[in-house]
Amino acid sequence: MVKEIAELQSRVEGQDGELAVLQQQLDTLRAKVPEPPLQVSGPGLTSATVNHPTHVLVQPSDYSPTLYSNTAKVTARLEPVSETAPTTPSRINLQVAMTSPSQYEVSYTPVSRGQHKLHVQVNDREINGSPFTVTVYPDPRQLGHPVSVYTSLSGPYGMTFNKDNDIIVTESNGDTLSIIDAQRRNVRKFHGAISDSPKGVAIDCAGKIM
Repeated sequence: MVKEIAELQSRVEGQDGELAVLQQQLDTLRAKVPEPPLQVSGPGLTSATVNHPTHVLVQPSDYSPTLYSNTAKVTARLEPVSETAPTTPSRINLQVAMTSPSQYEVSYTPVSRGQHKLHVQVNDREINGSPFTVTVYPDPRQLGHPVSVYTSLSGPYGMTFNKDNDIIVTESNGDTLSIIDAQRRNVRKFHGAISDSPKGVAIDCAGKIM
């Protein structure tokens, strides 16, 4: 069946006269092929920011790369969960491109905040886990007051302030404690100074970090 699909795909690309008939035969064969086990990952799988481009990667976890890349039709769409949201799927800039012989990239730029559903389909069938819930956050530049963005923090979790108005942040992804100075300009990092995957953080009456 894999060989038949590959041959039909080649004929579709090279013979315009038989395009409609061949495409119908190809779609019929695709429908008979079991859904490949796929792996979806990337920063845009669970969260995104308004007007900021992001992406997810779709690739086979244990399947024939040749079959997947040569015959798969990968499509995607992003839809707001709320029916009253101003965003419609047609307004969202979303593209699907093959970036390697066995990998597709779904890139999109959300235009409204709130909960969205990211649908990913292969050969017109939802892949396992789709639709994915994506939380779209507002653009910090449009909040109306100064906002500091610290891209160096990895998995920030707990936060507190000391008497000098420094911000103390624990990073669960890097077993790290970060201190942002009162002027919000410098970030000091202390790796391995606390327990694995730290969560909360506090300051005692003597100013010691707990």
